Formats: sequence, C-alpha cells, structure tokens
Amino acid sequence: MAEDSPKRRKANFNEAETEVLIEQVLKHEQLLFAAGPGRASPGQKRKAWELIRHKVNPLCRLSQGCGPPGPAAALGLLLAPEEMPPAAAPPA
Repeated sequence: MAEDSPKRRKANFNEAETEVLIEQVLKHEQLLFAAGPGRASPGQKRKAWELIRHKVNPLCRLSQGCGPPGPAAALGLLLAPEEMPPAAAPPA
C-alpha cells in the first residue's frame, strides 16, 4: 500500500543551483571553514554566505519562478555577464 512507502520531498535546489552552490562554497572554502588563529570572523563568514546566496537565488527565480525578484535582482547587479544564464544575459 501507499501508506508503507516513505514520502519523498521536493529537492531544495535544481541541478544548476546545486552546481553554483558547490562552486561558490569551494571558492570560499578557506574563509568559511578554516579553523585556528587565521579563521574568519562571523561577520566575514556571513558576508561570504550572502554572496553565495545572491549567486544561487537568481537562478531559482529564473528557472522555477520562486517569486518576483527584489529591487536589486537586475541580474547584472548580482552576477558578472559571464556568470549569467543565457536567457538572462543583457542584449549586446
């Protein structure tokens, strides 16, 4: 019966979002996860996570319609042109 099968929940991120998330976490790995005397302050880590969030969220808005973009969501403000998905790239 269906009652015995475990429920599967929707994935938090699609494939493109997961790739960006992994790429950005690896890029900032030393800052985010370093231990010892050279570690980053909580404020520095928070800024790094904010940067990562801004890189992943525009993909969510474009691919899944996760709600209206905020005032700063003109993707050019959040992503460099080479980082933008082809559909969101500004006209040349």
